[in-house]
Amino acid sequence: MPATLTEQARDYIFNKLVRGELEPGQRLSNRQLAKEMGISFIPVREAIHQLASEGLIMHRPKLGAFVAIPNRQELAELYDLREALECHAVGSAAIRQADIDEMQRQNDVIGDIARSLAQATDADAISELNDRYAMTDAALHLTLLRAAGNTRAIKVLRDLRIMTRIFGHRRRHRPTHLIERAHRQHENIIEALRQKDSERARQLMTEHIRHGCETALELFDRVRAQNFASQGGAPSDAEYAPDLQQRVQDMEQL
Repeated sequence: MPATLTEQARDYIFNKLVRGELEPGQRLSNRQLAKEMGISFIPVREAIHQLASEGLIMHRPKLGAFVAIPNRQELAELYDLREALECHAVGSAAIRQADIDEMQRQNDVIGDIARSLAQATDADAISELNDRYAMTDAALHLTLLRAAGNTRAIKVLRDLRIMTRIFGHRRRHRPTHLIERAHRQHENIIEALRQKDSERARQLMTEHIRHGCETALELFDRVRAQNFASQGGAPSDAEYAPDLQQRVQDMEQL
């Protein structure tokens, strides 16, 4: 069955969030997004309401809809939750021995992207490579979650990864060395899976997620400092996204 206009609009906005084309805190225009898609603003408005229910967009009375922004503690908590759940998942995947070749294929693509980025000079090519990395990295982690065989964990972890990617994005172009590091860490995790070494796989996944958390928090602090310098102040936590705990509880009901 073909997707409805609302579903198409939801996917369009969602993909812009994942690619970092909509910055945290950015105001969303129903009419501008509708113009980009060539449709009326009504399905776009409905799509924005859907994404708001998922915690990715926030509504401010009399001001409109904005891309959600977490405070620093929320961002750290998202990574803490990912660490607990993904480390459990990777241990299960080591026992089940499923989809390892697919993970290897996806990580090989990430390695190719890193090598291409090291030589790229054209801005458009760099943007395209960064987009490919974001999508391939997400696909690899989702493959790992499927390999663990826990459908509830897949849903929760997928949403947590989406949140950390969107909320922690703030940078369209990742330094090549960070992508190279992710590639090496993935490679080590995959090798531990092949060896059926659950403990080693969990240890490596812990390191992988903690490195990601450190990078995201460093970037968060840098951006916040820049905002403080340019605006003469920093946004208060009251301006940020709805409570993380409520979003997690909502996910648990699915």
